[in-house]
Amino acid sequence: MKYALIITGVLAGLAITAPQLVVLEYFLLIVPGLVLTVAPTMFAYLILTAVVRRLLTNHGQSQRL
Repeated sequence: MKYALIITGVLAGLAITAPQLVVLEYFLLIVPGLVLTVAPTMFAYLILTAVVRRLLTNHGQSQRL
């Protein structure tokens, strides 16, 4: 999960700060352009999933004590 957050975070930052790169990737190859287009959404969903997972894991541990 940690590595997925790092990778999608870097790709999302790249896509947001350099939108010209996304357009260039669409002209060169379709797949990298699609990856850069979807990266911010994937990053947001992964952050949400990590937060929910952390909250549920901590809640479960406190119930056992």
